[in-house]
Amino acid sequence: MRKYAIASGILAVSGGWSGFFLRRLELQKAFEPDTGLPAAGNASTTAIIIYVFFILAVAAAVAILIRVRFEAKKTYREVFPPSGGQLVFNFAVCAAAVISGVLCYSEARGTELFRTQLLIAAMTALAGLALLGLAAMAMRERESQSKLPLVLAVIPELFFTVWLLILYRANQTNPIRLEYVFQALAMVSAAMAAYFNAGFVCARPAPARAVFSHAAAVFFLLTASADAVPQSQKLAFVAFASFFAVNLVRLMAGLIPRQPKAAESAPEVEPPAAETPAAPESE
Repeated sequence: MRKYAIASGILAVSGGWSGFFLRRLELQKAFEPDTGLPAAGNASTTAIIIYVFFILAVAAAVAILIRVRFEAKKTYREVFPPSGGQLVFNFAVCAAAVISGVLCYSEARGTELFRTQLLIAAMTALAGLALLGLAAMAMRERESQSKLPLVLAVIPELFFTVWLLILYRANQTNPIRLEYVFQALAMVSAAMAAYFNAGFVCARPAPARAVFSHAAAVFFLLTASADAVPQSQKLAFVAFASFFAVNLVRLMAGLIPRQPKAAESAPEVEPPAAETPAAPESE
């Protein structure tokens, strides 16, 4: 299963970067230069829509196959075995998230959007620290009874949900949905991926849905990084896409074949003992 896991991560990242270039092409050609309105019947928009459905169909097919033939272990530490390499990688993701938060704060200073951008900056850094904390907690030799991993697991999904709400509020009067639709899809898929990742911490594994949501999160986060957003947000998109890609590989590498359920045999009924004929009575 390991070679398929590595292939899945490579394909997810490749699909995301392909979406990045298609999205960049769409942004260059799908909008009228004078009005900024989308051009009707543009080939680049049609191409990226078809590509999105193709990627989601492939991810759904893999998820269905996993649901039928594989299952995951119960605890987070079993599904994602701790290692020094994983701790270093999560530290890199955390560092990128913290840098993204600092850049977001500096970019928003003195602007009208300072409060909302400050919230995004703080939660970006906090989400990165939460991912690092989960990896550090998993390094413990024994399963801890602490509730801290449950809190850490909730922070990333809460962060992406809040970011989605801020994005919606900023664009609720914007009639051109093509300008921000991939950012919204990135937030939705990332929140779902973080949610199913938290399911392993709560000992409620859902491997098929986790694989689908992780693949979708990698694709939409990388595709959305082509949008005209600040560099701090692009850094956050790439950092969290990298985390979900590596998590996808580790998740699939740890899947185990589903054991067929033993057929329940009906209890055997012993045949009634043959009745011994009674001896004739003597006169």
